[in-house]
Formats: sequence, structure tokens, C-alpha cells
Amino acid sequence: MFSCMRVRMKKRSKKTVPKTTLTVSAGKTGLLGAAWLRTTLDMPALSSRVESSLGSRLREHEQADGRKAQVFPASYAVPDDPLAHVVFSLKYEGVDLLLLKGVFERLPARKVSAFVQNESTGIYARKIGFLYEFLTGTTLSLGKTVIGGNYVSLLDEREYVTAEPRNVPRWRVRDNLPGTPAFCPTIRLTQKLSAGLRTDWRAKAAAVLKNTPRPLLDRALGYFYAKETRSSFLIEREAPGAGKQERFIAALREAGNLPSAGESLEVGRLVALQNKIVDPRYRETAFRTVQNYVGETLHDFSERVHYVCPPPDAASALWRGVVESAKRLEAAPPLVQAAAVAFSFVFIHPFLDGNGRIHRFLLQDTLARRHLLSDGVLIPLSASILADLPAYDKALETFSKPVIALADYVIERDRSLTLRNGDELLPLWQYPDLTAQTEYLHAVLEHAIASIPEEVEFLRRHDAMRSAITGIVDLPARKLDLLLTLLRENAGCLSRRKRGHFAELADTEVARIESAYKEVWQIATKK
Repeated sequence: MFSCMRVRMKKRSKKTVPKTTLTVSAGKTGLLGAAWLRTTLDMPALSSRVESSLGSRLREHEQADGRKAQVFPASYAVPDDPLAHVVFSLKYEGVDLLLLKGVFERLPARKVSAFVQNESTGIYARKIGFLYEFLTGTTLSLGKTVIGGNYVSLLDEREYVTAEPRNVPRWRVRDNLPGTPAFCPTIRLTQKLSAGLRTDWRAKAAAVLKNTPRPLLDRALGYFYAKETRSSFLIEREAPGAGKQERFIAALREAGNLPSAGESLEVGRLVALQNKIVDPRYRETAFRTVQNYVGETLHDFSERVHYVCPPPDAASALWRGVVESAKRLEAAPPLVQAAAVAFSFVFIHPFLDGNGRIHRFLLQDTLARRHLLSDGVLIPLSASILADLPAYDKALETFSKPVIALADYVIERDRSLTLRNGDELLPLWQYPDLTAQTEYLHAVLEHAIASIPEEVEFLRRHDAMRSAITGIVDLPARKLDLLLTLLRENAGCLSRRKRGHFAELADTEVARIESAYKEVWQIATKK
């Protein structure tokens, strides 16, 4: 589910750095780092997480959407040279792979080589050399220059989620990026995310289930599987038939069965899963071979496009990159890996049908495989997503908005979509910032675990009500279930209109059942 409105870039707050254009001389813009690079190199008008400028004194302003405007005194001024501003950005704004990809593609290799050779032991020159080769696939010529200096990590472990570091002797850097050139997400350790990563989710879930008798817990888990299934379909505004529901429950019961990320994310497994959960007529044998998009048909039969997916010839390569990234994240916290895998899947949208449900399955699959919770415990994440769909939409739109804003496409007469600048957009899928999605998943898990006691208490009272009715009249199972449903729908009263379903019951029996219901559910009797 993506936004049901055409995306437009938000207007900047009055406290942000003023927007400039190339009509202003680069040396007079007063911009620094990413803002200078985007303006001067005529890069796509994507909103930067941090925008820096020169001013009278050092100050910082954080906006409601998390973006920051930084102002530096004149002593921080740098030459009007792209690599000087790259250094500034790495020092004071962080690592933005998407920005660096665009900058490096606009710079000749010889210019970068000369810069590195001139600063062969400098920390930022070595980082730039590695990242240039990582992002462009071009090997820099260093001549006889010897790269020196102590090894330095590419990402600051205090500010980013990192992978197990690998020493790169050529550049004397430790590559701790959570991916490869094919796909490498960035996940920033914000205050909110850091708090989530410190939480012992397994202990938290165990605490809310602590006093639940095993028979009731077993019933609760079965209920959670069914609720997760129904909720996952309802998120897409689809009511599943009994067959679809049973197939999805069967798939959920396999979550976490495979020991490694490589096995669990193998294309063959995803195809088999897609075949299980969609109508047989829409089963696929591989990733899609046509362009797809997320949209809706309006009242005038025109199409409103909410999100354009990557070109079909890029989907498989992107997914291979996601799998390698997932392997790099095996030592990262489980929720980080789950968010990176599942949201990357839905953004790639590799099938024509079933992507949303597989996306939510992958959340459960990764968390189960990483033993975030006790074995066999499934948390109804989709029910928590369904409880606040605007928050889910926002997590998706954080990524989809820049894509749709830059996409050049045309809708054909047969409602198919032709994407005319897929190659230009590819870096958006290759180097996503998944911080917002990872923060969102932590919030969903928090809500889902907090809802468990209420769900278990519902089942306990439901069982108590079944026993109470059986003590009054021995109804067949199907009629008993119907009676429980009708009572719940009408606050414990069997309406006159529905009374006909139970003509065989005496009025005194119905009155006793209604009284028992009110007692079990503690519903006050109206006088």
C-alpha cells in the first residue's frame, strides 16, 4: 500500500537553508557539503537529510520531519571544489551513498586520482578513494603512490548500523558497510532507533506471556496465526477466502525454518511462497519480466500512480544485492535485518501479485529465524500495522516519494506503464536510507507485544463463555460459534431478529446465556 495521492516535495520550513539554483554563482551561494554539491553539479532535486550553509555563528535546527539545517561560521568555508565539499560532507553531514554516487559519476576519474595521490595518508582521501571505486566500479590509477595511515572504519559505529568490518589493504580502510555495490542500505542510529535496539524484546514478550497457561498459550498462538493472516489481507483491502487464508497460515508456520539468510531469501523459495498465497491463475515461475507500478483507477478511468517499481531487468540484480546485504547483517540486531530485507523486497516489487503479503511474511520469517522471540511465538505484526495504516503509509512513502517525484513515465492505453528513465533512478533502489522503516518496525513490534495480554484475555473470556453456554444448553459446535458471534456483535444480547436462529431455546435459557455473557465480559446491564 502506497500513498493514494500524487507525491510532491514538501515546502521547506522558514528556518531551513534557502533554496538556491545554478543561476547563483557557486562561490556566492553560502552553501556547504551536500547542498553545495546538489546545486553546483545540477543533481536531482532530492531533499537532503542535512543541509549546511555559512553564517555568523555555529548553530543547528532540526525540523519536524527529522531533517537538519546546520549553519557554520566563516572559518568552516571550503574552496569551490566538489571534492572539498565531499570531504566537508563526510566530516559534518555523514555518509550519503546516493549523493556520493551522483557526485562521483559527474567527476572524471583523473581528478579523484589526483586528489587521493595528493592526500595519500588522509582519512577522507582514503574513504573517497574506496567509495569512488565502490560506487562507480572504476578503478582509480594511483601510479607509484603508496596509500598509508592506520586503518579507519568507513562508517562510524556510533552513528550507523554497521556490518562485520573487512580490511581493505588498498585503501587502509575497514569496510563495515551493510551491503555491496549492487545494494547497500544506510540505517542511521537515531535516538529513537537506538532506544529500540537496546530493548530486550524476547524478555518483554516472555513477561507478558509469563502467567498464561500452556493450553491457553497454544490456543493464543493459533489465534495469532489466523489474525496475522486476516490482517495482512485487510491491509490490502482484500477479504481472503477460506482457501487463501489456510494457505497463508501454512506459509506462516514455515517462518524461520531455514537457518541462514541466503537460504530463506533464495528466489526459488520466494516463488514457491508466491504460488501458495495468490490465486492459481496469477502464479509466477520467476521474478517479473514486465514493468509494474502501484496505483489506482480514478472515477474517470484514468490511472493515478503512487509508486513506480524498478525496471524488470534490474529486479533480479537488486534482489541478489539484498541477499548479500542480509548476509552482511546477520550479526546486526534482528529487527534491523528484518526491516532491511522486508522493505527492500516490497520496494523492488519482484512479482505482479502477492508482494505486500510476502513483504510482511519476510518480517515474521527473519524475526523467527533470528529467534527474536521464543520458539513458536508469532507476534501479530500485521494487526498492529492495520491499527495505524497512516503510519505504515508514511514508512513506505519515505522511500516512494523521491522515486515518483523523479520518475519519467507514460501510461499506455492498456494501463501498462513505460518507465523512460529507469537507469537514472536505479541508484535510489541500490542505496536506500532505511532508517525510517527500521524505526517504524520497532514501533510496530512495541505495539504488537503490548497488545498480547489483551488478546490472550479475550481468548480466556471466550473460552469461559463457551463453557458457560455449554453448562446451560449443549449446542452443536456450529450453532455455538454462531451464538457467540451474535452475542458479541450486540453487546451480549440476542436480538429479536436473530432469535429465530435459536427457536429451539427457551426464553429462560436465552436469558441465562445473556446474563452469563454480561458476567464474563463484565458488561453493565442497562436499567
